[in-house]
Amino acid sequence: MRLIFGFGISLGLGAWITPKLLNWVRGQIKKKAKQINGITDDEYETFVGLPYLPPLIMGTSERFFFTILVAFNISGVGIVMVAWIGLKMSTDWHLIIKENAKSWQRNLAFSGILGSIFSLFFASVGGLVISHWHDLKFIFFPILSNGGFYMDTQALGEMLTVSTFYFLSKNVVLPILIAIITYVLVDRLGEWKSRRNDCKLGIAILDSLLGEIRTGLNLMNSTYAQAQQGAVQPPIGLLPSKTWDGMQTITDQVLLRIIATSKDIVARSFRPRAIRNVCKDYFDHMCSNYNAIINKLLSPPGMTQQIFCTQLLGLLGPNQGKYLAITQEVIEMLEQTMDLLEQNSKRWFPK
Repeated sequence: MRLIFGFGISLGLGAWITPKLLNWVRGQIKKKAKQINGITDDEYETFVGLPYLPPLIMGTSERFFFTILVAFNISGVGIVMVAWIGLKMSTDWHLIIKENAKSWQRNLAFSGILGSIFSLFFASVGGLVISHWHDLKFIFFPILSNGGFYMDTQALGEMLTVSTFYFLSKNVVLPILIAIITYVLVDRLGEWKSRRNDCKLGIAILDSLLGEIRTGLNLMNSTYAQAQQGAVQPPIGLLPSKTWDGMQTITDQVLLRIIATSKDIVARSFRPRAIRNVCKDYFDHMCSNYNAIINKLLSPPGMTQQIFCTQLLGLLGPNQGKYLAITQEVIEMLEQTMDLLEQNSKRWFPK
């Protein structure tokens, strides 16, 4: 009878409840990933993949094995549980330490820890039922035989001894706590490493953008000075914009780090959180407008020097277009943002 009840809890309830709990956890991760990262069902299914070893076989085997260990009160069963969870996680470790792994992918890999905790919980309860069947029998069977609500409180008190509490703490509670703490620490370490890498990537991207914008400012200053003299002499360079490839030039992860690091700072010019829109205005509009005027002068039949200088002064000067002043503010924003990312990449706990 004790084996029926014990393995019924371990193999029966465990096989029914554990997948439901694990699927619910992974469903929450999938839901958040769709909201935050915009993933599709196909992308999610591709990452998860199809298990070659059915989870039912793996779960049943581990619950059967650990139920026996707990039932016979084998010394060190808690350590064996933790080691088993670590061994199972090692199969998904490449998903966690990959530098380009996204947060939802790491969380999904770590959900395996929760699945193991759920499974081993039922194994522990089943093993405890088998090992303490003598005490449990006197507690519950009178309820079934007498037809009314009856509890043998003396037997219950004998079962809930200090030794039983110690066994539960050592072999059930402690492994679960260790697994949870390990999950939190490793997940946080992976997240902090990812944030540092995002900051370093952002610095590299902004440095390239900054180089082109500084070159563009020098070209505009030179052309503006000549226009003030009434004539612009060739060669006249166009503003460079090869680094800019749309709003996604600054990736979502880099933008999140910029937003996090600039939350409580005083902006020198434009707000760093608006960096995408500011860069878009410069490269897509300011560069296009400036280069269009230059091309009109250089393309036959070109405009006269007087018209060219008038348009150029209006575009770059302080009264109308203010391109020179705006470009300088763009540079100051990029420099400040790079400083923030540089500082954040060196933090123990990056934002």
